[in-house]
Amino acid sequence: VALEPVNEQFTYLKKKFADFKNVEVYNLALSNHSGITQMYLGKSDGHLGGLGSSSLLPPDQHRNYFPQIEFSEIQQVKAVTLEELLMAESQVDLLWLDIQGKELEVLSCSKETFRSKVKVIHLEISRVPLYVGMPKEREVRQFLEGADFRCAVDRVGAISGNALYINTRFFPGGS
Repeated sequence: VALEPVNEQFTYLKKKFADFKNVEVYNLALSNHSGITQMYLGKSDGHLGGLGSSSLLPPDQHRNYFPQIEFSEIQQVKAVTLEELLMAESQVDLLWLDIQGKELEVLSCSKETFRSKVKVIHLEISRVPLYVGMPKEREVRQFLEGADFRCAVDRVGAISGNALYINTRFFPGGS
């Protein structure tokens, strides 16, 4: 299951994965609340340029680090919670989050659900506030450690990057 709230990227992904019967793509955002919300669209030159920077949060220091990406459009998108997304699942092998600053809000609203169902979480996190109100990498790490997840791979650089956390309930010993 893949969620993509930005219409242009959703259309691209639907076509790209049309022949994959095991991949379902939904035109939805993942948030800490359900319903219609605003997406700040990142734009730059090139195919789908800058759209990967789109966020439910308005840009903050993003412009300082990535000046080629502009946020001049807002799109209305439908959002669901992680709780709703995982409701029908008994277990999730990998939860991949790239939700531009909403990670902590999304996870904290569904803490018991993801603790009991998700084996591994991959997420993009930041050391600087690229978006207004986003948590820093340290806050996300502390939250996940408090939820029995341990960092197995840390590729977070000076600005942002990716990290992989494993659920010690499924993998005792933590790595």
